[in-house]
Amino acid sequence: MQTGISAINEEVQRASAFVRPLFTEIAKVVVGQTYLVERLTVGLLANGHVLLEGVPGLAKTLSVKTMAACINVKFARLQFTPDMLPATSSARKSITRNLAGSRPAKDRFSPT
Repeated sequence: MQTGISAINEEVQRASAFVRPLFTEIAKVVVGQTYLVERLTVGLLANGHVLLEGVPGLAKTLSVKTMAACINVKFARLQFTPDMLPATSSARKSITRNLAGSRPAKDRFSPT
């Protein structure tokens, strides 16, 4: 295996060959949101999470739905409301008690 800089560059080029065609396909549906699509791709490649915030009409859902279709994965959307906390959207269960603490804890599972 070669370890020179040219070998590394070739490997990076080979591994990232799918990115430009992905951007091209998404751009056919989503217009003017290049920065958003780039950040979504970074989140996807980093195996991370992306929180999209913005006013209605900025193609947030359309961008994610289109990316999911391009890479052939399932699309699911979680709509946050002001009463939801970050822990509410995770797969963990939360424990609630009344203010006096006299009642036993109740398990409450998150909506996701």
